[in-house]
Amino acid sequence: MLEQLVALALVAWGLWFTPPVIQIEGFDHDLGNVAQSSGPEIVTPCLIAVDNARFAQLTPAYQQSTITHEVGHCLGLGHFGTCNGEVIALMGCGILPGPTEVDRVMLIRIHGYRVIVGGWSYD
Repeated sequence: MLEQLVALALVAWGLWFTPPVIQIEGFDHDLGNVAQSSGPEIVTPCLIAVDNARFAQLTPAYQQSTITHEVGHCLGLGHFGTCNGEVIALMGCGILPGPTEVDRVMLIRIHGYRVIVGGWSYD
C-alpha cells in the first residue's frame, strides 16, 4: 500500500525527469512525526519512514498528502509557503490534496528549468 501512495505522489508531481530511487518503510516505534524523509537533498535511495500507528489514524486523503509531501523532499524540495497565506504550498503545510502551482515552480527552479506562470517568469 505504501508503495502505491509513492507512485501516486510521483504522478501528482508531474515529473519530467527520472525520479530518484525512493524507498518507503513503515516503523512500529515512535518517529516523532507521522512520516519523514531523507530529503531535502536528493539522496539515493531516498528513504521515507512512516510511523505505522500515527499514519493509520489519518484519513486516506491525508495519508496521500503526507506521502506526496515527503516525495517532494526526495525530489529536493525543502519547506516553503503555507496552507493559508499568500503562498499556498504542499511543501509548506503538507495537508493539501497535492502539489500547487507554487510547488511545481519551485521544483522546476531546483532542476534548472525556466517557466512562466501567470505572467511571472521564474528562472
